[in-house]
Amino acid sequence: MKIEKLIDSPNDKMLDLTKLGYEIVRKGGWTEHLKREKIKVKRTDRKDFFDFKVSKFKYHTFWLFFGIAIIGFGLGVFNFIGNLKPSKNIKQQEERIDKMESELESLQTSILNQKSLDSLHNSKEQNGILKKELQKNK
Repeated sequence: MKIEKLIDSPNDKMLDLTKLGYEIVRKGGWTEHLKREKIKVKRTDRKDFFDFKVSKFKYHTFWLFFGIAIIGFGLGVFNFIGNLKPSKNIKQQEERIDKMESELESLQTSILNQKSLDSLHNSKEQNGILKKELQKNK
């Protein structure tokens, strides 16, 4: 037991349990300790085996995923560059918007002119001036 470091003897008549010895006694004895050690060894062997398989898979599939990533990067750059140049459709839409805005402004001014002519609150002088302007335009 001294060789396994389960006990410690400070003098010839006294024996003390070490931390490892106390844990072995507390968890069921030496045979249970050996069973737990076998289970630990099996688990580490399985872990090493699966780690080997995963690293082998990574080794064989690296270039495939790297190629897919390069293709995706190229398509992304191509799409980004394509979006920098305004397309014909966008230019046509901008022209339509400008035309509609100018028509809207002209409608607003004509509506405002009509309101000012039809208003009951205008003074006689303003009505006279507006009538003269309308007669000149005709």
